[in-house]
Amino acid sequence: MNLDEWIERNYSRMVRYAAAMTNLPHDLVHEAYLKVINAEFQFKSEAQTDYYFKLTISRIIRDPKWKRSSHQDNSEMPDIAVTFEMDRRECIERIDEIIRYLDAFDRLVFDLYLQGENMRELAKQTEIPERTIYSTLDKVKKIIHEYV
Repeated sequence: MNLDEWIERNYSRMVRYAAAMTNLPHDLVHEAYLKVINAEFQFKSEAQTDYYFKLTISRIIRDPKWKRSSHQDNSEMPDIAVTFEMDRRECIERIDEIIRYLDAFDRLVFDLYLQGENMRELAKQTEIPERTIYSTLDKVKKIIHEYV
């Protein structure tokens, strides 16, 4: 597999990832793709490419011309009102609803975290940088905190 095949297979997922950061997700993914090509990135594995592509997106989004905004379409991520008086079951249902809208990697990492997996061991076994796993956990926790 090469970079072109990878982006073709993962384009929709990258757009969903970018949509969490900007109201121009396609533009952000396209710019990231160009930067990855200009950096002469060489495809070695799915996980490495996914990490590098997301890292490139996060660097672009820090550029002043890109502004963080809410999701483009509220139907993609439910707008859950903050309620302080809710029972445990309702809270769990809301969290489940939020988790369904995460991309597969984020859901998997969060699920493994909830199961008590050691994140350092997970990083070693999958060869995914430990920093990526922990930043994914932080991102998911922030999303859950924001919407519950």
